[in-house]
Amino acid sequence: MEAHLLPRGEKNPAIIIFPGGGYGHHAVHEAVPVAKWLNSIGISAFILYYRIAPHYYPAPLEDARNAFIQVRQQSKKYGIDPARIGVLGFSAGGHLAGLLITETKAVKEGGTEVPCSKPDFAILCYPVISFSEYQHE
Repeated sequence: MEAHLLPRGEKNPAIIIFPGGGYGHHAVHEAVPVAKWLNSIGISAFILYYRIAPHYYPAPLEDARNAFIQVRQQSKKYGIDPARIGVLGFSAGGHLAGLLITETKAVKEGGTEVPCSKPDFAILCYPVISFSEYQHE
């Protein structure tokens, strides 16, 4: 994960970016340029380079979940508001963000449920929503 933080001061909102790339690569234009734009409008950003092929589900979802929990738990260190942390995903990254926000399984750490594993909001940009009926070729 790559951090693009605003200067310390008031607690800013944050977004974790999931670049697209068909789970085969990470689209460069959906990473650092997006983080810089978010910074320009007062939002701290993190880019998650989640596992891609040859790794498959659930590896990317585990990466997304762990990144989100880390950002939430380290929010004081990063100078961000722990109640305003979301995700932004493009294409396959939008699919991943959708999986994260709709996950119903409780996340457990050492047998204890982790309450901070859900994003406060999500932005899905041209997400993959199906690998069957509505897939894009």
